[in-house]
This record gives sequence, structure tokens and C-alpha cells, in this order.
Amino acid sequence: PVSGPGIVVTLSDRSGPGKGSGAVRDQDLAMVVNAMWSAGADAVSVNGQRIGPDTFVRKAGSAILVNVTPVSSPYEVAAIGDANALSIALVRGATGDYLSAAQSVTGMTVSTKSVDTLSMTGLSPAIAQYATPLSTHSEGDPQ
Repeated sequence: PVSGPGIVVTLSDRSGPGKGSGAVRDQDLAMVVNAMWSAGADAVSVNGQRIGPDTFVRKAGSAILVNVTPVSSPYEVAAIGDANALSIALVRGATGDYLSAAQSVTGMTVSTKSVDTLSMTGLSPAIAQYATPLSTHSEGDPQ
């Protein structure tokens, strides 16, 4: 578990009529998550699902999954770390350009707020898996 100051970035599907689908996409979430890590976040979560080295954010049908857990709009990306550095990472460079274009094209909304204290649960330890040979047979031996 970890706690500390940080930011919460909220990405919401467009409501009402307008151009574009209006839906937040998995790559939009992934862009924000990656920007938080790049800016030095100590911990990141999406709608309460903690992000770790083996975590994936992907689309499955019409749902967005964080690992195997479906998440829905509004999507809250919480990041623990220096709120100023994390906020700057969202508006500068490739991430800022990407989010600005995504908002223009789809109509989704992005908002950010600094938070004095965020708390996140700990990650479950990954279980190491190793490959082992099935058996050792000489060529020509019956199996």
C-alpha cells in the first residue's frame, strides 16, 4: 500500500450530440498512465485498479479492461507523486498534443485536480513461472 499527495485525472465520455464517438478509448487511458510514470509517479491506479509492471489497459469488445477488471466512464487515473510535475506531464509534449487532439476529435473531457492525500492498495506479488522440459528422450527412442 502507498499514500501521499498527487493528482486525479478524470477522462469522461462525451455526453449529448456532437461529432466523433465521444468515448474514451483504451489508448487514451494508456497515454495518461504512461505520462504519469514518465513524470515520476510513485503509484498509479485507474478507477481503483492499481497499475503495476504486468498490468495491461486494453479494449475487449465494448469494454475497457484494466487487467481483467472492466472499468467505465468516468475514468479516474490517480497518481501519487509531485502534483506539479504530474500536471505538467499532461499538458506538455506528446501527451498534451495527444489529449488536446483527442478532446477535439471525440469530444471526451479531461480534467485534473491536485489531491493532498491519495491512498492505494498494495499490488499482489507476481507469481514467477518457469518453463521446464517435458522429458529428455534420445532421437529414435519411443516416447
